[in-house]
Amino acid sequence: MYHSHMKHSLLLTILIVFQATVLPSCSDYLGGDIYQQVADDAIKQYEMVKRSGSAIDAYVRASLVAEAYLQAGDEANYSKWKAIERKEAARAGMPTY
Repeated sequence: MYHSHMKHSLLLTILIVFQATVLPSCSDYLGGDIYQQVADDAIKQYEMVKRSGSAIDAYVRASLVAEAYLQAGDEANYSKWKAIERKEAARAGMPTY
């Protein structure tokens, strides 16, 4: 179980670094809507995982939605998704900080 948590934490870290470093430079070429597109895609993935994935998968996807809104500078949705992330973390048995 511990190994699984470490693997998911590493995956989450890699995805967050990707979003924080690559996507901002992409928006220069694709327009400012890229942040909302990323958030919309992340929400769709979260909803899919909620229907047929594990609790850990839902936690990771909720984290990615929150990160997408952070990158977009959308504080209201960021706060909303951080609350969902905490709920999913508790459901998955993950510590929340």
